[in-house]
Amino acid sequence: MKNNGFVMENKEGLSHILVYREEACGNCSASGICKSKKASTQWVRNSLDAQPGDTVSLDMPDHIFIGSVFILYVFPLLLFLLGLLVIYMTTKNEIYSFLGGMVGLGIFYIIARRIDGSSSRDMVKMVRILSQEELGAVTSCLDKKEDDHKGDERDLGASHV
Repeated sequence: MKNNGFVMENKEGLSHILVYREEACGNCSASGICKSKKASTQWVRNSLDAQPGDTVSLDMPDHIFIGSVFILYVFPLLLFLLGLLVIYMTTKNEIYSFLGGMVGLGIFYIIARRIDGSSSRDMVKMVRILSQEELGAVTSCLDKKEDDHKGDERDLGASHV
């Protein structure tokens, strides 16, 4: 998965980068009404000696992205079901089994907090620093997309009486 990011600051060999998730959100049919942020920040190893103000191209290999999706969505579900089934098989009580599933989710939360920041810095790699010509092309594409979506905006959250 490839994205472009804006280097905000450097600290101890890492860059704090503002990333616009164009590839993840751009083609999604719900991107206009989605409440999730299309921009996020993350720390990435500064292998290119990028300076604050630079725009860099970032890459995450597909197999790492798919593995991350598995860990984020499938693993907690498996832990919930495991806790649910183990407690249900031992107690035959539905309330206790639900609490066992919640304990499974708690275990996932503890594991996720421990691996959250440590490994993510090495998952995304800086590929190159974008030149001014490339930035102009990216900006014109983004401006065109913005113009295409003007007029598409609807107030879907308002209630009509």
